[in-house]
Amino acid sequence: MRRSIARGRVFPQSYSTDRRYGRLSLKAIGLFPLMWANADDQGRLCGDPEEIKYATCPNIDHITKADIPELLEELAKNDLITVYTTSKTEAIQILDWWDIHRPQWAWPSQYPPPQGWQDHLRYKKGAKTVVTQSWPVSGESSGEHTPDSQVSGQPVSGESS
Repeated sequence: MRRSIARGRVFPQSYSTDRRYGRLSLKAIGLFPLMWANADDQGRLCGDPEEIKYATCPNIDHITKADIPELLEELAKNDLITVYTTSKTEAIQILDWWDIHRPQWAWPSQYPPPQGWQDHLRYKKGAKTVVTQSWPVSGESSGEHTPDSQVSGQPVSGESS
């Protein structure tokens, strides 16, 4: 079953000392962690300002729908996100996503990746099949050899044979 929103995603503490984050306006400082918390498993969100407003901060009156394009530009200028166009809509990629975020499972995004971006996938397809691609994330050790693309019929953690 594919999740549409994140559960239990925490904004990384490392941003508290990141110079890029420190250069942001107060509104951008408020918006960025909310975007992080609402990103999909690949670190992506819809790039439509109205959707960003109502998905990330619907009850924050100080950040209006009209503010969002300028705030996205500010976040992009500080190399925290990239805003790009897909065949259907604009999308946003959080740039530090795989440097910081280390999930156990990562489902495909509904948005295609930006040019030159590598998705990392590990998700359940059916009751006993795990699909992996570019997993583990660079710098991690899985304890076993994992080819670039794999479909395994072996039981996953928590499942009985």
